[in-house]
Amino acid sequence: SRCSLEDQRNYLQKLEEELNKHQDKLNELEHANQALEDAYVFENPYTVYSMPTLRVAWEQLFTLLHYSVNEIDNQILTRDSKGLTAEQMDDLRTSFKHFDKNNTRRLEPNEFKACLVSLGYKFRDDIKSSLSNLTSGSRGSVCAETDFSRIINEVDPGHTGYISFDAFLNFMTRDNVDEATEEQLIQSFKTMGGDKGYITAQDIKEHLSADDANYCLKNMSVLNGPTENRGALDFESFVYSICGHKSS
Repeated sequence: SRCSLEDQRNYLQKLEEELNKHQDKLNELEHANQALEDAYVFENPYTVYSMPTLRVAWEQLFTLLHYSVNEIDNQILTRDSKGLTAEQMDDLRTSFKHFDKNNTRRLEPNEFKACLVSLGYKFRDDIKSSLSNLTSGSRGSVCAETDFSRIINEVDPGHTGYISFDAFLNFMTRDNVDEATEEQLIQSFKTMGGDKGYITAQDIKEHLSADDANYCLKNMSVLNGPTENRGALDFESFVYSICGHKSS
């Protein structure tokens, strides 16, 4: 639907009001069902519905309406706080729905990852980097988790096994994503280069394990500029890519 979030909320609230008007009818059914039970009539050939079934369906409908209104309220709050346009919200919602193959209004981890990849995110899931201990001169691992696992812990901290649209929206619109981690890694590379002001393949080989050094060299490009002839590598773009930033 292309109607605004406010229009969607108003429509659902009107449905809720309309549903409330029929509460008396449900009460009448409760009384009629009780009268049948008092008369020891437990089977009704005129309907396939039982009172417990109707009661549960009624409560589920109210619960769904409440949930939907609250979800839209949260989306409005996120939209306004992030300064998103209606088109941007529609694009995010369309992307989410496209990968919600089962129409459950939530994404499983593999669906979430596919969605992020389609939006231009890159992940390094195979090899652990060894940058966290560079400043101390030791060789170690900057993170014991893969990039995607780190993101999953952010969007699904309760480990429910799924990502709601609200969590997806918050992730896609968050400010300064992993800024601290990125700055740490960038500073580590700068430290690796020493007083030169840039790093070379030799610097990486001296400070990292063979596997991690090979990965870095394979994915780092030569830095354009006055240091190009000295073998300077573009470590900043590399850091942004392994932190899951959008590719430019």
